[in-house]
Amino acid sequence: MKYYKLKNSFKTKEIGVFAQAERINKLGDLENIYIDGRKKPINIQWDIPEPIMKNKSKPTTYLHVIPFSDDIFLVLKKYFIDFLKGFNVGDFNHWPLKVHHNDNILTDYQLFHLSYPTKVDNLIKYEQSDFVILPRGGRFENTPTKPVRLESYESFKNLKEVLNESNENITVSYDKLVVDFSDLDLDLFRFIEAPFTNGYYISERLKNAIEEQNFTGMAFQEIEEMDKRIKAIY
Repeated sequence: MKYYKLKNSFKTKEIGVFAQAERINKLGDLENIYIDGRKKPINIQWDIPEPIMKNKSKPTTYLHVIPFSDDIFLVLKKYFIDFLKGFNVGDFNHWPLKVHHNDNILTDYQLFHLSYPTKVDNLIKYEQSDFVILPRGGRFENTPTKPVRLESYESFKNLKEVLNESNENITVSYDKLVVDFSDLDLDLFRFIEAPFTNGYYISERLKNAIEEQNFTGMAFQEIEEMDKRIKAIY
């Protein structure tokens, strides 16, 4: 079963304008909640900001809201969260969200949070991947690289931290990354410390169901299309 990065749609006919909401009425407890919510459930009552949509924005099923980080939260219609309960999405929590739009307050949105990120370390095939050390600041056609052997994600993280704190202006990345999803049965999960793009990912099963129901505001990118250096095993 293939997996896809869940992204916001850029189709203006569907969403009206991008970003759909880039202001909030107050910061509330958002900064502290980001720290807690990256790796564990949010089980406390907290002061949730109220997004303010642009006038030309359309109230899609999945709403793009700044500054809610889509590594941690999704802003969804309540009926879509009910729809998700028919799939394998693991533990999650959600809160009523007031969304301001054209002098009205929309009350059918919820702020959605998957309680735990999926551990990418369990999915990477290190012996089949090619890691390299290279200069920081971007990768170009003639960027020099030096191969390095890594045996775990912990060693990847530790090396990256050491190099980033050094004065050598170098970091660690990959020329090839083999990721094995063949034993994963989740329909929705999120990464927060992946070597590639963090955020929410969905299964092909859920993607097809979303498209059949014509839910709006969503786009999908298969993992190998997201980064040609990634080889996905399904």
